[in-house]
Amino acid sequence: MKIPNVCLLLAIFVSLALYVKGGTTGTARIGLQTGKSLIDSMKKGSFVKIVSKIGKVSPYLNAAVSVFKLIFGLTSGSQRESAEMKYLRNLSYMINTRLDDVDAQISDMKKLIQWSSVQTPYLSIALKIRAVFHVYQNIFTVPISNIQSQKLLFIKNYESDYQNSGYKLFLGFVQDLGPFGGSLLDSAMRFYDNDRPKMRLLMTAMAKLLFMASQLELGYYSAKRINPTLIEHYRSKWDDQFNQIAHRMLKVDKEVACKWKSQYPHDIDRFVLDNRKFNTSHLSNTLYDKLSTKYFWRDWLVIVSDHINKHDRSQICGGYAKSMYGKDIIVTSVPQNKTYIEESKAEEMAKSLIQTCLTTSPYGISNYEDAQTIYSWFNPSVRNTCTTYTSVGIIYKKKNVAYSARRRNITAGDCDLGWCRYPEFERLYVYNIGLCDYRAHFFG
Repeated sequence: MKIPNVCLLLAIFVSLALYVKGGTTGTARIGLQTGKSLIDSMKKGSFVKIVSKIGKVSPYLNAAVSVFKLIFGLTSGSQRESAEMKYLRNLSYMINTRLDDVDAQISDMKKLIQWSSVQTPYLSIALKIRAVFHVYQNIFTVPISNIQSQKLLFIKNYESDYQNSGYKLFLGFVQDLGPFGGSLLDSAMRFYDNDRPKMRLLMTAMAKLLFMASQLELGYYSAKRINPTLIEHYRSKWDDQFNQIAHRMLKVDKEVACKWKSQYPHDIDRFVLDNRKFNTSHLSNTLYDKLSTKYFWRDWLVIVSDHINKHDRSQICGGYAKSMYGKDIIVTSVPQNKTYIEESKAEEMAKSLIQTCLTTSPYGISNYEDAQTIYSWFNPSVRNTCTTYTSVGIIYKKKNVAYSARRRNITAGDCDLGWCRYPEFERLYVYNIGLCDYRAHFFG
């Protein structure tokens, strides 16, 4: 995931504040290193890290006010650009180019947000902020002699078009008020079927718009040269609002994450219905991809096989097992921080089944055709508890069984004395148990 633009804005404005205060290239380098360090810390795009930065925007807001004071302090018709101003305008140009993707993000949100009571007011607010921001950012690109004229254009556009959009968006985001006719984020959760990645995308895009709004409002008050004490009041107000935004983002993210257990069975039902013509392998792989993407904080097991009575028996702990459209579907998952099961223990149990198969007839050969019988050979501690294994099962090989789980960098099976193990999965061990014509699996 690429570095969020809001974080780059934060880094650059911190650098600007240090530069304006120090006034030397050495201080500027120190400021840029501070910004670089901040960006490096965000390299992986962790949502939690993004939120932590949003909740600590005081340096950004303080720097923004200092920047506006310097720019709008220029006298009309200034022709000569100082080193400080050149540095400032170059960095501001970088900010503007980094915000170029906001239009695309607004377009993406338009595709995602389709619930009628929310779509129109949200897009109206987003477009008002973006339109005024376009005029505002030209302050940093016009010739220096035209900055005062551009400032007047910005003031005119702000007063005619902005319409307090930042605060309206804030109310809809944090307090479930504003022009949205209800809870904006609650509506999004329902529409997205509690899709955590999509909710994170929506909240991050809204936070970026609020960052833009904070620049517009502080820039407007600075351009109007209102009392510095009042500007400080609005700066402090935005600081508090961003703390509330960060708190709301974490709260909503946690709420969505907690709904996975009640949501994912509905996702499976809908996915299988829509893709019921897929063969077992394709259905298993695509269903696994969907679940592991939407519920990325858990490790998933998906098993799909053709439906044949009495030829499978599996234990799933808190999972999903259903026969539909001629297929048997087994799904379960574990937290990603759960300790992995020991391969040696799974292998020992699989070999014990093989030995049983080879010695249950007078001639040492048997081919059982009842999964329940073979499953009953497991120790009760394996069959009846969920402590170690989230799923243990016996499935007939001729059911076209397909297994999907997180993969290792291994693809080859390992066959020994008539039985085979399949080591390509993490957490999942699958064994052909020889003459019984069944596969045993262990997941956890």
